[in-house]
Amino acid sequence: MMNSIKDIMTKSTDFKTCFGTVEGERVLKDLLHFCKYRDSTFVSGDPHATAFNEGMRRVALRVIKFLNMSEEEISRISHLKGS
Repeated sequence: MMNSIKDIMTKSTDFKTCFGTVEGERVLKDLLHFCKYRDSTFVSGDPHATAFNEGMRRVALRVIKFLNMSEEEISRISHLKGS
């Protein structure tokens, strides 16, 4: 089912509200690390593990998409202290 432009804008606003605080940025940093956003998801000889890892990475990509983040913003979040 296709999302309407209004639904997409609402989701984007909700994601920005959720992750737009200092605490939200810390959670986002943890998610990016946990979901292997910057890592290879390939597991040699194990297509199931590769698919699982890529599924986790897709979660991070979805969050980044709705936050409309640039690479500079992602790098800043990734290098925050804590977490």
